[in-house]
Amino acid sequence: MDRSHLGSNGRLVALMLVLSALLTSTGCVHRMLATMVYVWSGPSVPASYEGLEDRRVVVFCRAPSTIEYRHASAAYDLSKRVASLLAINVKNIDVVNPRDVENWMNETDREDFRELAKALRADMVVQVDMEQFRLEKGTTLYQGNADIAVTVYDMEQGAKIAWEAPIGQ
Repeated sequence: MDRSHLGSNGRLVALMLVLSALLTSTGCVHRMLATMVYVWSGPSVPASYEGLEDRRVVVFCRAPSTIEYRHASAAYDLSKRVASLLAINVKNIDVVNPRDVENWMNETDREDFRELAKALRADMVVQVDMEQFRLEKGTTLYQGNADIAVTVYDMEQGAKIAWEAPIGQ
């Protein structure tokens, strides 16, 4: 699975930029080297669950009612980001557009992932449960923080849990 986000020409240009910045910098050399390694090799964390390849997937984020009113778009934004990362990093995945998921939820006023998967013809459902979400760390400092748990349901196996993990903060 290719996880690189730059082509070979892009890597060469990035390497040249980092090396030129490294030669002219007077401090933070270790950070420059770490950045160069990251740009060159890309992220190297293996996937925790690899059963989404060649599947049609719905990403569904649920937030507690305390979050829905104060940070109305937090669940949708998280769903959109997770769907985007899956589309980029999972081979041959067909991710349902998060806007279609949001529209279905608004039109039906339901949050049952089984009905959602059936309506959007999904093989798998990635459900992200936000248990807590904070945006402010103080009165003047914004720092997002969320406690989440992720569950993957295999709809072809009768909505059986295929994988789950509490991600935490």
